[in-house]
Amino acid sequence: MDTATIVIILALGWALFGVSMALLMGRWGYQPFTWLILALALGPLVLPVAANTNRLDRPRVVARLSAGRDRRGGVDVVAGVDGSAESEVALRSAIDLLESRIGRLTVVTVVDFDAAARSAGSDEQRRAGELLQRVADPIEPKPETVVLSGPPAEVIRKFATVNGYELIVIGRRGRGMSTRLLGSVASDLAHGGDVPTLIV
Repeated sequence: MDTATIVIILALGWALFGVSMALLMGRWGYQPFTWLILALALGPLVLPVAANTNRLDRPRVVARLSAGRDRRGGVDVVAGVDGSAESEVALRSAIDLLESRIGRLTVVTVVDFDAAARSAGSDEQRRAGELLQRVADPIEPKPETVVLSGPPAEVIRKFATVNGYELIVIGRRGRGMSTRLLGSVASDLAHGGDVPTLIV
């Protein structure tokens, strides 16, 4: 095998490693493009960095924007919103369906780990706060609003479990352009977990 072939094989292997790291870290809730650049620049040396990233053992709360008021019902509900019409319809439907039976109502949105690590005034965190304020403003009594970080389905499920919620509410499709019946977050939440999920 000549030198040119070896160099081509090594370059392809390096690129494949970079793409694999980007996909893996994206699945864990990080920005894939950032990890692609790191993996392409550092190659296998990026593995210790990836191994030392924080794993999702507890839900990562970036900010609690409002405390909310107890509705005195018996069902504690956490609703995930992402700016899509479907997620807001799901929240409204749950409120209409459960009415006075809702106890705590918490509306959450999720940013990736990298956005959460930036300063509190970052664009992503600002947009997340604006989204939650816009969604929560018309609701009475006011719900609690929380920004989480990580892979959306996993972090919402973990937040609901750790905080004793009895129902997760999510839209069937999020902001993605998928034409599937269920978006990836709704599909992931529908397949497992201790907290029942209402998908609207």
